[in-house]
Amino acid sequence: MGIVDLTEAELAKLQYFFDQEAGEDCLTFLGTHGFITALSVGPQPLDASIWLPQIFGEEATPADLVMLIQQWQQSVAAHCYHDDGLSLPCPLDPHDDDLMDWCSGFMEAVFLDEDRWHAQQEDLIAELTLPMLVFSGLVEDSELQALQNNRKISRQMAERIPDLVAEIYLHFHPVNASPQP
Repeated sequence: MGIVDLTEAELAKLQYFFDQEAGEDCLTFLGTHGFITALSVGPQPLDASIWLPQIFGEEATPADLVMLIQQWQQSVAAHCYHDDGLSLPCPLDPHDDDLMDWCSGFMEAVFLDEDRWHAQQEDLIAELTLPMLVFSGLVEDSELQALQNNRKISRQMAERIPDLVAEIYLHFHPVNASPQP
């Protein structure tokens, strides 16, 4: 079965909603992509009733948008499964707000299921998610800020994010495991 990506029109509809109509409690378009990416590479699938409110906040969300988000998440999961190389919908610039939004969404999903993310090999997961944590801006820490302020290190960390996402996927979904999507 092939990968079914959202069409440009479907992505534009989602982007319009998150950029123009969504309330303050909603993630951004890029944050939502980061969030569903973490769901896709993380330990075990969470029920949509748990993670959809994290994206939409208290908003009453039209069913067609919920369906698109679920399809988008399935598409990201399929790309990870088929090792197609995940491309982020934003530049890998460590000082760009777009990357911060994406990383913030990614880490929000990690924090949502933190116990399972860190159940085995906590140090490895901390290392693999470090760039996303640094660029998310969710944790105020002088050591994380120092990493972000070092232009050479932060650029290297940002450029590694797609590869780290693939490593995280392989950690939680080993090749010898039974197929998913």
